[in-house]
Amino acid sequence: MLRVVLGAGLVAAWASSAVGQEIVDKSGLALPPKLLQAVVQAVAGVVKDPSSLQLRNLSRFTPVGADYEAVCGELNAKNGFGGYVGFQAFQFLPPSGAVTMIRECPS
Repeated sequence: MLRVVLGAGLVAAWASSAVGQEIVDKSGLALPPKLLQAVVQAVAGVVKDPSSLQLRNLSRFTPVGADYEAVCGELNAKNGFGGYVGFQAFQFLPPSGAVTMIRECPS
């Protein structure tokens, strides 16, 4: 029994390190799982090294004049030289799947 549990733990650890994307605070808990998955996939598509992606301060907001909720947050990832660039604000618009870098999240 112990061997099975340990083996499962190693597989889970390996799988999470292979993906590498991480939410560094608990803000992801406030998003529905499907929306969170869409955010992570979309943001991973715009960074140089998706396996180094870090997200934080995720929140939902309704864009002016829109009938849907978008997601705002901060991302950090490694650049082409292998160094982290620092957290930068972004917004994710679910209808189009667009990720846009912004100055700051709407309050």
